[in-house]
Amino acid sequence: MRRKSVSLISSSQAESGETSHISDRSTDDIQATIVKEIVDARLSQGLSQKKLQTTSGVQQAVIARLESGATDPKLSTIVRILQTLDMTLTVVPLNTQRNNQR
Repeated sequence: MRRKSVSLISSSQAESGETSHISDRSTDDIQATIVKEIVDARLSQGLSQKKLQTTSGVQQAVIARLESGATDPKLSTIVRILQTLDMTLTVVPLNTQRNNQR
């Protein structure tokens, strides 16, 4: 079975071919990387947690717990937040990722 990697991609990154790859890491590292990307995107877009709640439908308290690492969010929650931030998660085989980085 081929191992797979997760990539976070914003629409501008998709156009430029730029991605944040997550591979060969523990589950905690992967989750921390995803959360960091969410926080960075929220802040770069000038959104407060409250505004993100309004646009994503995810409660501000859930966003705060997610950002602080105090919760293990459902994938559907992460996807709703990412969509609001104009981002997505992509799962790609590690071999493909390594070949594309060369």
